[in-house]
Amino acid sequence: MGIAFFLPVFFLFSIIGSLGYKKIAIRNQVLATPNRRTLHNNPIPKGGGVVFSILSVFSVLLVWWKCKLPDELLWVLVAGGLAASIFGILDDIKNIRASIKLVIQILLSAWTVYWLEGYELFLTDWVPSYLSFPLISFLLVWMMNGYN
Repeated sequence: MGIAFFLPVFFLFSIIGSLGYKKIAIRNQVLATPNRRTLHNNPIPKGGGVVFSILSVFSVLLVWWKCKLPDELLWVLVAGGLAASIFGILDDIKNIRASIKLVIQILLSAWTVYWLEGYELFLTDWVPSYLSFPLISFLLVWMMNGYN
């Protein structure tokens, strides 16, 4: 049984999980209310990304199990993914202050870059190696905020 077998399974779980989470969020009043920054006019459930975060972690575990993903990469993706997922759902439920979110995002990105030896990810002639770590960390935080 190859990895391709699991693609429709994960697709099905994403649909079922999203619908299930929507019901749970509505029942528990985990709703985003419209304001000047939103595009919706009525309250909508928030936090649905947790379904995809969990599926992503399971996908990494599956690839590790089937394809022998290096243990170091498994550690970074699963632990970091779970930490980001837990933080994300807590933020959706409790509305964490922006300054705390920024600190957590910086810590998560620095941890990821450190474990992935990020200084090698961005080595070029025009960027010194000692700048690549903070630059990649900054870009990861920027991407997290751009996505959200």
